[in-house]
Amino acid sequence: MLNRMPNRCRPVLTALVLAGTFEAMAADGLSWLRQMQQAQRYSTVEGVAVYAHDGRIDAIRILHQPGPDEQGQFANLGGDRRQLLRSGDQVLVQMEGATVGAWPAFARFESADADHVGKLYDVREIGKDKVAGLEAVVVLAEPRDELRFVQQIWFDRASGLILGNVVLDQRRQPLEQVMFTTVRTSSALASGALPEAIPERATQASSIALNLPAGFMFVAERRDNYRHLDQFLLTDGLALVSIYREARPAPTQGDFASRRGAVNLYGRQGADLRWVAIGNVPLPTLRELIESNAGP
Repeated sequence: MLNRMPNRCRPVLTALVLAGTFEAMAADGLSWLRQMQQAQRYSTVEGVAVYAHDGRIDAIRILHQPGPDEQGQFANLGGDRRQLLRSGDQVLVQMEGATVGAWPAFARFESADADHVGKLYDVREIGKDKVAGLEAVVVLAEPRDELRFVQQIWFDRASGLILGNVVLDQRRQPLEQVMFTTVRTSSALASGALPEAIPERATQASSIALNLPAGFMFVAERRDNYRHLDQFLLTDGLALVSIYREARPAPTQGDFASRRGAVNLYGRQGADLRWVAIGNVPLPTLRELIESNAGP
């Protein structure tokens, strides 16, 4: 039948076939995000990963235990010995000395809203690999605008859990990479020790009106009364941003910025308030966030 088809029709048929193929690949990519969303609720993960960034490599110990009182640890095994501890909704960062640095994006990789991610990123499966001895599926998430970074994610084919993550800038240059070298997982579903299901938290409005970059949503808020500081957590489904507003008078005003790996920081010190935004997004995205909320 194809041999009898007029030549002018063949490009149309080819385009339709390719379009269907790409749609299927995109659906497969989003399905891995959905599987991860389910797997994170019922799987314990413990292992060591390498964190490559800014010309250096750190060894990181990662622990995640699901449940209504979710427990987690993200600890640097060398250097400044920083660690992030999570218990339920509370997150504590501990560090030796006065060194302050951003954690890699992987540290805050939470369950992605796959449908929302699909509106902001072109997500598709691009290959297979092996990570820490496990068969992995590689998924590429390319943003549809300049507000986000490219992310390449390795999923465990058996469980759907994340085994690695590379964040690339708009020129497709790697900013940071986190990849398990050893990992052990266990499923509460398989053992019969099923934890209580984690309730879906409805997104509520923040206590103050926030102007957010396109595609970002408010997730949670924390108040530190001692420091007169408010923290607001935002996400687009993959990228995560925290914006801080602190009552902190200062004689010198102005903007400041820094970067570690894929995590940028942008802040503005006013006469009475300091605003700071931190997240695994391009610096202009954070600048837009600060300018639209802190004012000129």
